[in-house]
Amino acid sequence: ARCNSKKHKKINKKTHTQKAPSQKKTMASIKVLNILLVLLCIFTTAFVCTFLAITSSEKALNDTKHSRDTSVASSFAVGEESVTNRTVEYMDLLMNSTMSFLTEFTKLHRL
Repeated sequence: ARCNSKKHKKINKKTHTQKAPSQKKTMASIKVLNILLVLLCIFTTAFVCTFLAITSSEKALNDTKHSRDTSVASSFAVGEESVTNRTVEYMDLLMNSTMSFLTEFTKLHRL
């Protein structure tokens, strides 16, 4: 049987709305766990994003180094070829000039 008196209603309200100490501890533990979970998610996201940024920047740096090395090697090869061509031209001109000089010199001294 249920009592409908005002005094018992107030007591019943208090007992229903008040939480037991163990329930308060449980709620506090859940709040702490929620905060820890949010912090864990934030740190995990930050770690993953940082890792991806570092990985992509290292790849870009390696690509840049490779491109630079290729460009330097190509420039060096072109420069070396140019020097070789100039040297050959110079030697040809020198040889032709020397031959012309010797030819003219021997013509002059034969007379």
